[in-house]
Amino acid sequence: MNRRLALAAGLIAVFAIAATAWHLSTAWNDRSAAVRALTLMRERVADRAARLETASARLRQDQVEARRVRAVRDAAQVSLDLRRVQLASTTTDRDQSAQVRDAKNAEVVVVQQCLDGAGRALDALERHDPVATTAALQS
Repeated sequence: MNRRLALAAGLIAVFAIAATAWHLSTAWNDRSAAVRALTLMRERVADRAARLETASARLRQDQVEARRVRAVRDAAQVSLDLRRVQLASTTTDRDQSAQVRDAKNAEVVVVQQCLDGAGRALDALERHDPVATTAALQS
């Protein structure tokens, strides 16, 4: 009976060891799969972090470029405003010059009329016509 008991105990021990080995193998496989999944996730996280850093760098460059473009635009606007002021000033100067020209032209007409009258008066004076001379000077 001792032998049977020992044999039964041995069989139970073998089954227990086999079951434990099977569970350990399954646990090892599960652990290996978990390690592979963790490694894969770390790689993905590292890849995403690198992409994020690249995108952040691009964003910073775009922000710098946007500030540069705004500065150029603002400078162009200031230049345009200055040109408009210069144009308005030039237009005012032109209008004033036209007014002065028109006034001078009017003066020239009056002086021309005076000279014409003086010329007629001289002609009348040379002809010894005092009435025509007086009329020419009055006109």
